[in-house]
Amino acid sequence: MRKYLFVSQMGLQMSLAYRLNYLISVFAAGFPLLLQVMFWHAIFTYTQAEQVYGYRYEEMMAYALFAALVSQALRTGFEYEVATDIKEGGLNRFLTQPLSYSAYRLAAFVGQNLGYFAATLLLIGGCAVLLNHWLQMTVSLSDYVRMLCVLCGAFFIQFFLFYLIGLVAFWMQEVWGVFESIRIVGLVLSGGVFPLTVFGESGMAVLRYLPFQYVVFFPIEVVLGRVTGSDLMIGLAIQGAWIIGLFSLSRLVWSRGCKHFIALGG
Repeated sequence: MRKYLFVSQMGLQMSLAYRLNYLISVFAAGFPLLLQVMFWHAIFTYTQAEQVYGYRYEEMMAYALFAALVSQALRTGFEYEVATDIKEGGLNRFLTQPLSYSAYRLAAFVGQNLGYFAATLLLIGGCAVLLNHWLQMTVSLSDYVRMLCVLCGAFFIQFFLFYLIGLVAFWMQEVWGVFESIRIVGLVLSGGVFPLTVFGESGMAVLRYLPFQYVVFFPIEVVLGRVTGSDLMIGLAIQGAWIIGLFSLSRLVWSRGCKHFIALGG
């Protein structure tokens, strides 16, 4: 356990050393966010509707803002490192030493994203206060605390999803296009671009049992106070089931993949 804590500490130190990267990424997300705000503002203005896809005007503006922030907090990139380890033989040292590769990657992911995650939570809290003031909407402290719990689950779902994607390199030579395609699809299906209610009731019935919506859409619904009581408990149960399922699947894929691994380079 001590060695994995050390890996997390190293990852945290690295993220703090390059904290300018986080600020740049937040500002870079500002342009697409501005486009979304203008898009939804135009729709509400043109239709004069009180609700669009089940959201009031202020809720839609808050959703666009929170989706951009949550997507930044849960961004990945380590799947490329996983693929490189497999292709270039960096996996060798993990097969010959008493070190779990998945635990190592999880520890590094936690360390590298912990600072960004905390900073994003502070930004969400600050934005909630401003939204309460400017748009006369209510984001309660209890809903914010519930969102923290849900986001912790989203953190692990995101890790195991992209860890599994990285393991595809055991069977494919060129994986970069696959990674980017899945990243885009995942961003859409998670609710990072627009609320999943745009898919209608039939689409939501399917997406409800997939892991993607529990990364972005579900946490935002919680902080907006749109998911409470039994619906919140059911969502948490499904989220927990996906964490266990993805963890078990990653172990199976890893064991199968190691049989195809040829220890070259490294």
